[in-house]
Amino acid sequence: MATRTTRTNKRCIALAAWLSAFSLVLAACGGGSGESDGSADDESTALTVVTLSGQLLYFPFQLAVANGAYEKAGLDVEEIIVGSGSDASKLFLGGKVDGTATAVSHTFLGSTQGRDVKIVQSFTSDAALEVVTRKKANIAAGDWSALKGKTCGATGPGSDTDLLLRALLDSNGVRPDKDVTIQYTGGAGAAIAGFQQGTLDCFLAIPGMRAQLLLEDLAVPFFELSKSEMADNPSAGLSLQGEIVRDRPDVVRKFVEVTLAQVQSIYDDPEAAKKAAQEIYEGLSPEAINADLDFMIESKAFSLDGLQSEDGFDKKIQLYVDAEVLPSKPKYDDVYVNTFLSN
Repeated sequence: MATRTTRTNKRCIALAAWLSAFSLVLAACGGGSGESDGSADDESTALTVVTLSGQLLYFPFQLAVANGAYEKAGLDVEEIIVGSGSDASKLFLGGKVDGTATAVSHTFLGSTQGRDVKIVQSFTSDAALEVVTRKKANIAAGDWSALKGKTCGATGPGSDTDLLLRALLDSNGVRPDKDVTIQYTGGAGAAIAGFQQGTLDCFLAIPGMRAQLLLEDLAVPFFELSKSEMADNPSAGLSLQGEIVRDRPDVVRKFVEVTLAQVQSIYDDPEAAKKAAQEIYEGLSPEAINADLDFMIESKAFSLDGLQSEDGFDKKIQLYVDAEVLPSKPKYDDVYVNTFLSN
C-alpha cells in the first residue's frame, strides 16, 4: 500500500548517510546502470517512488498517496521523501528507486548520460514557477543585470531550481558563479529563512514556497514564467526506470491512470484539494497553499492529459544546452513514453 509516515521515515533515515557517499561513487564510476533494484518480480504491483517535501509541483502523486488512491487500485506504492531535487536525482539515476515524482530535468540529464529512464506523465509546466527577489533588495522586476553581485538560491546542485535558474541567468546575460553567487539551501524551508535573514536575494520559487514568501512580504515577483514563452516548457512529472516501463506495462498504466485522476479531481473540486494539501504540507501555511493552488489552477499549470508538447520540450532543452547545464540534447522520443496516457 502507499505510505507517507513510519515506513517512509525509516527509509529516509536509512538513505541519508547513503546519499552522501553515493554522490562520490556516482562521480567516480559514471553512475548506476539505470536498472531498478526495487522490484525483482515483473508481476509485482510494488513501486518505490522518491519525491520532495513541501512542493505543490508534485501534488497529484502526493495526493494519491495520501488519499489511498493507489492502494484502492491494487498498487503498493512506497513514497520516499527527500529534501532536494539533487538528492532525488541521485537515488533515481543510481537505480535505487523505481521512479521519481519530481522535476523531469533529472530524467533529461540521465538520458544524456546513457541511463535507461523514461517520463510517463507530465504534472506541470514551467508556468508553475516564478523567479522572486527579496523585497528589501529593491531589485526592479525583469532587470536581470541588477542581479549581478547578488546571491541567488537553489535547493541543491543539479536540482531543477539550480539548472533552470542557471539557464535563465545565462540567457539574460548574467553569468552564474561569476556575476552572481549561487547558494545551495538544501530545501525550501531554508530558502525562506535566507530571505528572512537577508542572505538570499533571489530564488526560482516553487509553488508553496512562492506564496509563502509573497504573503510574508519577504519577496516580490521578478520573472513570471506563466507569462513568458516558457509557460509550456516541461517542469515536473512521473519518471520510471525503463526496465519497469517495458516489463510491467499493466502496472505502469494503472499507476498513470490513478495519478491523472488526481489531476482531474484538483480542477473538479479545488476546495477539497486545498483541504487535502493543507494536511499533506504541514510546513506551509494554509494561506500559502490556497494562494498557490489558485495560481496553478488559474494558470492551468497542472496537465489534465499528462502530455508534454514536443515544442515545449525542444525549447527547454535548447535553453539548457545553450547555458551548458546539459551536455547534449536528448531526443523527445528517447525520454517520453506517452503510451500510458491514451485511453
